[in-house]
Amino acid sequence: MIIETNKSWQEFGAANNLQPPGDSLGQNYLDVCDKSGDESGELTAIGIRKVLSAELQAFNMQYSCHSPTEERWFVVRVVKLKAAGIPQVIVSHENITPVIKAQEDLKKKEMELSQQKKMLEDSNIALKVLLEHREQDRVRLEENVLANVRKLVSPYLEKLRFQELGVHNRNIIEIIESRLEELTSPFLNRLTALHRLLSPREIDVAVLVR
Repeated sequence: MIIETNKSWQEFGAANNLQPPGDSLGQNYLDVCDKSGDESGELTAIGIRKVLSAELQAFNMQYSCHSPTEERWFVVRVVKLKAAGIPQVIVSHENITPVIKAQEDLKKKEMELSQQKKMLEDSNIALKVLLEHREQDRVRLEENVLANVRKLVSPYLEKLRFQELGVHNRNIIEIIESRLEELTSPFLNRLTALHRLLSPREIDVAVLVR
């Protein structure tokens, strides 16, 4: 039986249209919990009985109690009152809605951060693949330019060297070879040693063998 309630309980009862009397005095609280029709009420009744019978020193449980206008969560605490005579307990209900909502907001933000992290990881993978492809394309381009110069241009310049040319024409050939060397030398620093070691004729043979 409820033998005393505080102001907070009475104000909550008035705000939530609890059955009269507003202070709940004289009501059988275990009967109310048993007939509540929800699991939290039934568990609260079990907890109160266990504390009354000294099976438990105290009982605590978190539960939801939503109203038509808002979501609410509470924690019920039951402790035995040290007094002679009939066993008595103090039952308190604390509103922990701000804590629960803060936890839910935190979980939501953690989920958002996790999704953002996954998107960044996917973007980094895609960017890495793109950069690798670009590097491969650059290497192939340099190899093609170098191979074409060695295969399509250098052999003819080499043949011209064996022709009877005047000093002026020989100087022109040397200038052409020098300029080609300037154009292809940056490639040579990055490509394999094979291109640096083979002569134009050897490259032709290697291409035929391949």
